[in-house]
Amino acid sequence: MSPIKHILFRVDAYEKIGSGHFYRCLTLANELKKSKLHIDFAGSIESKYLIKKLNQNKIHFHRVPKYNKIHKSKRQINDSIKILEIIAKKHYDLVVLDNYQYDYKWEKIIKKHVNYLMVIDDLANRKHHCDLLLDQTFGRKRKDYHKLLNSDCKQLLGSRYFLLREEFKKKVILKKTNKIVCLISFGGADPQNLTLKIYNALENLHYIDEFIIIIGPLAKQFTKKIKSKKHKIIQSTNNISKYILNSSIVIGASGGSTWERLYMGANCFQFVVAKNQKKAAEDLDAKGYIKLVNNSKELKFQLMEWLNGKLKFKKFNHIDELGVKRVVDKILSLSKL
Repeated sequence: MSPIKHILFRVDAYEKIGSGHFYRCLTLANELKKSKLHIDFAGSIESKYLIKKLNQNKIHFHRVPKYNKIHKSKRQINDSIKILEIIAKKHYDLVVLDNYQYDYKWEKIIKKHVNYLMVIDDLANRKHHCDLLLDQTFGRKRKDYHKLLNSDCKQLLGSRYFLLREEFKKKVILKKTNKIVCLISFGGADPQNLTLKIYNALENLHYIDEFIIIIGPLAKQFTKKIKSKKHKIIQSTNNISKYILNSSIVIGASGGSTWERLYMGANCFQFVVAKNQKKAAEDLDAKGYIKLVNNSKELKFQLMEWLNGKLKFKKFNHIDELGVKRVVDKILSLSKL
């Protein structure tokens, strides 16, 4: 087949689902652009900040409606029709889907109109029909997708293929300090407003010297004005890696940011805020890489265990900086088969 030149990413980012799908697609897109490929995005993205990100990276955006309030089967049909309208105006060699709402039915429709189809997933709970599947979940095995994929689908599984954002590749050595700095970050949206709830539970703990609170581009709930001198509030930062490196402990959700925190060597106290996070979080907790907590009371107890040296974290050595390059190499090799 002809070489891959034009790629369309189908991805959403809004309050209910956060921005994790968007950022991993953007990471992959920027690496693909190094090979002189033309990249477009299509989806429902409800953040001016994220749209600006696309503009800064010279990626054209096609807005697609949300179909959340209709039945799944009709949703897949409606969305595929919209995507086919986009494809009809401009030939794409590859479509990359990163969306839990769609499965093999959507994929089969789109696949008839493009040379290649790639799916990014981390659930292994539904059927796919694609040329390439990426699931960067730690410990993911081929058996997890048994009977869920077409026989000729190539699988990129496990943290070897983790799409590490560029900012996390630039580690710096910071001066050691005895100050205890607590970073609170619940992702791009935080619909449960856990950021504020956890801060309120911890703000009077005498042993925490400083709080760094990261607010994502889709978060709408964090409105309380905090007068304490112990805190910094950072809105939609491009440099979260710096704040992770400067923190003694990191508290957050068990989503895609988990792997970035572990790569940076953070001491992670984490909450499961969505069903799809549960298994991976429990596996990491069982192996001693993170500490999984269910509520603020349990969090306070585990923080004291850590402070007293009774809780120690194992170093996570399963991610390197080459994951995204490995994925790009596999994508480019599709046209050589």
